Amino acid sequence: LLAGVVVRPVGTVLQDRSFFGVLRVQEVGMKTTMVHGSTVHGSQDRRIPDTPQGYYHPAGPAGYTLAYQASRHPSLSVGIVGLGVGALAASLDADDELVFYEIDPMVAEVAADPERFTYLSDSRAKVSVVIGDGRLSLQRIGARHDLLVIDAFSGDAIPVHLLTRDAIQLYGEVAGEGHVLIHISNRHLDLAHVVAATTKAAGMDAWIWEYHPNPEEQATGAAPSRWMLLMAPGMEPPPGDWWRLRSRQTPWTDDYSNIVSTISLQ
Repeated sequence: LLAGVVVRPVGTVLQDRSFFGVLRVQEVGMKTTMVHGSTVHGSQDRRIPDTPQGYYHPAGPAGYTLAYQASRHPSLSVGIVGLGVGALAASLDADDELVFYEIDPMVAEVAADPERFTYLSDSRAKVSVVIGDGRLSLQRIGARHDLLVIDAFSGDAIPVHLLTRDAIQLYGEVAGEGHVLIHISNRHLDLAHVVAATTKAAGMDAWIWEYHPNPEEQATGAAPSRWMLLMAPGMEPPPGDWWRLRSRQTPWTDDYSNIVSTISLQ
C-alpha cells in the first residue's frame, strides 16, 4: 500500500484521487498522457498538437465517421459520453458544436487545463462539458446530436447501465437519423456480441470496425481500436471497413446483464 502511494510511474507530473479513482498525468518526451487507474484516457503529442492521438486519430473509425457526418452537416452537432483528454475537439470546425458528458469533475478539470492538454482550449468548435452520469444527462437535457459517441468502456469496470436496451434506445432518439458510435476497445472484455444483440433488441442495426493502423498512421499516433456503429434498420454505414455483426447472445436490459459472458480469454 505504501509503495502504491509513494512510488509513481516515470514522468508523472500530476497524481490525484477522486471518488472515481486515481488520475495521473504523465509526460514522456513530447507526449502527455492521462491515465485513470490503469487505463489510458488519451494523450497529446506536442509536436502535432492538432492531430488527435490514439483511438481518435483521423485515420481510424471515429475520424472517418466524423468526417462523413461533417460532409453532410454544415453545422455539425456531436455529443460524447466520456471526455478523456477531449481529443476529438481538434477535428471540428468553427460552425460545429461539441458537448462532452463526463461523470468525473477531476477529468474535466485536467482536460481543460492548457498547461496539460490543449485540445479543448484550442478547438475551433463551440465546446461544452456537462458533468454527471452520461445517460441521465442525455435524458435530462433532451439532447439531440448528429453524431453521438459513447466512450466509457475501456476501463476494468464498465458502466453496464450505458449498454442496456433502454440506454441504446435513448441513444437512437438522441442521434435521430445520425449515427451512434460506441468504442468497445477493452483489455479484458469482448463487448461486440452483447452490443450487437442489445442493439437488435432496441430495434437498430450494429456494424463493427476492427481498426489496425498501418505504419504511417502509427507514426502519427494512431492506435488499434474496436468501434461499433449503431443505425436505424436499412441505413448504410459511412465509408470505412464496417461489417454487419449479428449475435444470438442474450441482450442486456436495465434488469439483466451478464458481465461474465463478455470476459475475453485471449
